[in-house]
Amino acid sequence: MKTISILLGLLYSLNSLACFPEAQFSGNISKIILESDYCTIFIKKFDYYKESQICGLNKSHVKQNGIYFPKNRCRFQINDSLSGILVKNKKYIYLD
Repeated sequence: MKTISILLGLLYSLNSLACFPEAQFSGNISKIILESDYCTIFIKKFDYYKESQICGLNKSHVKQNGIYFPKNRCRFQINDSLSGILVKNKKYIYLD
């Protein structure tokens, strides 16, 4: 029994180290910040938001930091609908 507990603990710790937080979402764009080579999109109110059960991306983190898009994909307007899977790497939250 002790061995199983140790193995489960090790598995959990390895999973948390290799995890990229994710969530499915839909909502309308409330703010756009344009930079020289990218833009950041903000969603104030989500119509749908579900964190991954394995490695969840917190909704408040998305609201605070926004969603990164490279400049060539920044063709949005306020109130546009946006949906998909969000993923967080070391630097950004992006649409997968």
